Amino acid sequence: MPGPPVEMPIGQTDPEPPAQTDVIKDPFAMDQGPAVVHPDAAVIVIAEAEDNPELITGRRLKPGIVTLKTGYTQLEFMSGAVVGLLGPGQLRIESKDAATLLSGQVTAHVPDRARGFVLNAPGAAIVDLGTEFGVRINDTGTSEVAVLNGEVELSLLGDDGNTLVSQRVNDLRTVRVDSELKVLTEMPRSSEETPRIRPSAEIPLPISDEYVNAIHEGEPLIYWRFEEADGGTIRNEVGDRWSAVLQASDTASDSIRVANGHVSFIRSDSSRFLSLSEGIAGLNEGPFSIEFWMRPDDLAHATAVGIYPESDTNASLHLNVIEIVTDTFMIHEPGALRFLHRSPPERNYEFGKNVFSAGVCVPHQWQHVVAVKNSDSLELYYNGQLAQRVQSSEMHGGGTFQLLLGELRTTVTDRQYSGALDEFAVYRRSLTPAEAARHYALGTGRK
Repeated sequence: MPGPPVEMPIGQTDPEPPAQTDVIKDPFAMDQGPAVVHPDAAVIVIAEAEDNPELITGRRLKPGIVTLKTGYTQLEFMSGAVVGLLGPGQLRIESKDAATLLSGQVTAHVPDRARGFVLNAPGAAIVDLGTEFGVRINDTGTSEVAVLNGEVELSLLGDDGNTLVSQRVNDLRTVRVDSELKVLTEMPRSSEETPRIRPSAEIPLPISDEYVNAIHEGEPLIYWRFEEADGGTIRNEVGDRWSAVLQASDTASDSIRVANGHVSFIRSDSSRFLSLSEGIAGLNEGPFSIEFWMRPDDLAHATAVGIYPESDTNASLHLNVIEIVTDTFMIHEPGALRFLHRSPPERNYEFGKNVFSAGVCVPHQWQHVVAVKNSDSLELYYNGQLAQRVQSSEMHGGGTFQLLLGELRTTVTDRQYSGALDEFAVYRRSLTPAEAARHYALGTGRK
C-alpha cells in the first residue's frame, strides 16, 4: 500500500514513504516505558523547517513532541483543528483532540466539527468554543492567550491540574495566565503580531500535453479539464454529450468556481455541485472507471464524487461514492479514501461493498485517484499504486445514472467537499494498473 507522500516542488504528492513515520520524539524526554500503539493524531500540511528533515508535508504524526528550531509548521489534527507552530518552539501532540504548547508560539483554528479541541500551556488549558486563537509562552514561562476570532474557555490550573479560575475570552482580547499569583489578567495586545493560520494555496495542477494525449488514448466517455466555464457549463473534451453543469443557488454562487484550470468548492449552507447535462444510460451494465485529481482543503468527511439513478432527483440512492473519511462508524484509518459500490443503488448502509485506502489523504496537496469497477471486483488506486482490491459478485445492473461532484446529495449540505478537482474522466471500461501508474507519473512531470 502507498505510504505517506513527501513534499514536491509543484505541490504534488509522491507514493514513496519517508523512512520514519511514527512519533517525532524529544530526545531529552523521559522514557515512558513500553511502546503503546496510538492512532494517527495529525498530519503535516505546511513544512518550512530546514533544520528538521523529519518535518515533511504529508507526514502523519502520532502522539509525541514536535520540535521546531526555526521556521513554521502547520498541522491538521484528525479532529479538524489546525495548529501552526512558529519556531523556536515545542508542541506535544496528546491526541487528535488535544495538544500542549511546551515553548514558543502557536495559533489554532478550530472549525465547528472540531469544537472542544483543547490546547494546554503552562498553568492553563484553553478549550475552544469555535474560534481562532494564539498562545505564546514568554521568556519568563508565562502563558499569554490572544483570541483572534470567536471565543475560548480559559482555565487557570492549580498544582494538581484542576481548574482554579475559569474565564470566557472573546474577540480581540489577550489574557496573561499568572501561575504564581493564581490570577488571569487582561493585557494590551502584544507588539508581536500573532501569526494567522495559512489557507490552502491555490496551486494549479501542471498538466502536460503528454498527459492529455494519454487520457485521449484511453478513449474516455467523459473528460472534463475545467479550463473555462461557458455560461456555467464545462465542455466534454471527447464529445458533444455529457458536459458538466455548475449548479448553485444565488446564496452559494461564490462557493463553486472554475479558475486556474480547475474547479474549486467551498463549504456553504446551500447546495452547490457539478452534474451531467444528461444521464449516462447503461453505465453499470459492465466495467467502468472514474479518474480525477483532488486537492482537499482539509480531512473532513467529504464526498468528492457520487453516482446515482437519474430518476432519484435528491441523490439519496447511490451506486457509487468516492470520498474522504475520517470520523465514521466504519473501521478505517483517518484520512482514508473510500470507494463505495451498491448495485442496485441503495440508501441502507448494510448493502454494497467498500474499498478503503490507507490513511493517505493530505490537505493542500494534489493527489491522483482512480476507482475501477471490474466484472467481479472493485479497485482503488492512489497516486498510481493499487490501494486495495475487493472481490464482489453483485456488481452489475441497468439504468441511467447522474454524476454529482462536490457533495453527497443535491438538497442536503452534509459531506460537502472543500477543495479543488481537476482532470476528471469516466471510462466505460477498466483502467489497467499500468495506465493508472502512467497517468500519475505524467501528471507529476515524470515519464
